[in-house]
Amino acid sequence: MQEEKVDKSEDDSPAEEMVARRGYLTRRNALMFAGGLAAVIVVFALLAVVLFRYGTVDSVIKGQFVDKMNAMGIDFTADVFSLSLTPLELTLKNATFNDRVTGDKLGFIREARIGLTVEDLFAWQATRDITVESTDIWGAEVWVKYDENGRSNFANIVQDESASRISLKYDSVKFAMRDSVVHFGDLRRTITADANNLQFFLDPESWEDPTTPRRYRLDVTSTGSTFTYQDSRLDNISLRAQAIADETGADISELRIETPIGETVMSGRLSDWKDFKYDLNIESSVDLTQASTIFPLGATLRGVGNFRGKVIGSGENYNVDGRVESDALAAEGVYLKGINVAATVAGTNSSYEANGTAIAELLTFEDFRVEFPRLSGNVRGTGSDFRWVGELQAVAAKSKDLSIVGLFLSDAVAEYKDQQLTASGGAGRAQKFSIADTSFDNLNARGLTFSSNDGVTQFNSSSATAGAMTTPDYKLEGVSGRNLRVRDTQN
Repeated sequence: MQEEKVDKSEDDSPAEEMVARRGYLTRRNALMFAGGLAAVIVVFALLAVVLFRYGTVDSVIKGQFVDKMNAMGIDFTADVFSLSLTPLELTLKNATFNDRVTGDKLGFIREARIGLTVEDLFAWQATRDITVESTDIWGAEVWVKYDENGRSNFANIVQDESASRISLKYDSVKFAMRDSVVHFGDLRRTITADANNLQFFLDPESWEDPTTPRRYRLDVTSTGSTFTYQDSRLDNISLRAQAIADETGADISELRIETPIGETVMSGRLSDWKDFKYDLNIESSVDLTQASTIFPLGATLRGVGNFRGKVIGSGENYNVDGRVESDALAAEGVYLKGINVAATVAGTNSSYEANGTAIAELLTFEDFRVEFPRLSGNVRGTGSDFRWVGELQAVAAKSKDLSIVGLFLSDAVAEYKDQQLTASGGAGRAQKFSIADTSFDNLNARGLTFSSNDGVTQFNSSSATAGAMTTPDYKLEGVSGRNLRVRDTQN
């Protein structure tokens, strides 16, 4: 009997262990475990709310932000720097950004709200990726200045490459800036400007291929802006720009600038933000009367000029290919009627070189009058001074006692400097050339020079031939001569 009990006891031992183990995994124990986990989550959630409410997280993120600004060379202060939990949003009020070296102002933000999302919020990791989803700014001011040597007030700002526990990502950011101002100043070029009432909006385009740069819709407007060159100021400037932009450049659908002296509309491509490379189609209308009144252009201009063409360039260097038309233009005693210019122009700042053809119904200079002139060749100049080399044709040219019909000049050179016009020509011909009571038919001349100053017009020629010379008293045929001089005065 005892042996049977021993055998039975040994056979039932494993079964009793299985029953004991299953006793710990009852429904009651499972519910208790779930309740405990929920309690822990609630505690952590309450702790997070408390930390947000009492500024613990605020101080951590603010410290990270201030350290980042310091590493870049920027002094940052703000009256309000707070972080809300639902939604996750950073708020700034009366924030200032100054150069740590010079103390100069770089920027100011009256109020900003920055929407954030945190990736893997509950993951146990030392670093955290924060995505900036949206940025809304009100009342910003930005100062951009260049000194006499062309150095920017942002020159002391450096890129922060130090390690940080917080990594900000801007791939999907929506950016809006309202009621803002950008102040610009360039001491070397004596230029100042204020872009007032600035509205700037940036929205991400749909992005299906992560290997390509993210593209953004850009919309910028500014009204009531100002521009000052030396002591001349232009007010009430409006700007509107719409484009699709990425990190390399922008496709501009419209860039419109309206001012009291004219209007310009451009479209095209900016292919390099750093070197500012551009390829733009442009239409422009400029009231030269207003322009010369406001700005010191070196000459008093009158009339309205219309331009249509293409502008390609990089920085201060540009190339223009287009056409200028005007019903009438006037500058320092020179008057052009019905002008049409087709030309290509290359330049740097105010220095330029142009090649093309100019046709007009009428050209007058003081008492000298040229009907239907056609000029083709090369022009180089700076401001109002210029030098032209090319050919000149005209139906007729007249002054007080001088008359030319069927004029043609080759290898001609004209120069306008210090309000004086001089010209020369390798060869010239005219169907008829008259001075006072003397006229020449089928005149051919070489070594021509021309000048006009203070009402005195003068022609010189090293040699000339004519089919006939006629005076009131006689007529000579087959005439030739050397060192000829013709002088016409107002007296």
